[in-house]
Amino acid sequence: MSKIYIDAIRDIANEMLSLSNLTPEEKSGVCMLLERVLEENGQSIEFNYLNWIEKGHQEWVLNGEDDMDKAYYEHGNDEEGRGEFSRHYF
Repeated sequence: MSKIYIDAIRDIANEMLSLSNLTPEEKSGVCMLLERVLEENGQSIEFNYLNWIEKGHQEWVLNGEDDMDKAYYEHGNDEEGRGEFSRHYF
């Protein structure tokens, strides 16, 4: 599959995963499909949680960047109640 198609699929998946009206099961399906496409095409599977990108990282920096694991756990995947599949793939 061409890199252009993989990038387009990744963009669509990221858009879908940012929606608040999808159920965790629907988001899980999007993640599984995207990860399968990436894996089948020799691409690495890299993502970060939306809450970490949007909020957690900034708080971690403001608090002196101590204990990254604790900060990531507290502000990573579910502080906003979005669930573990609220991800952004790179």
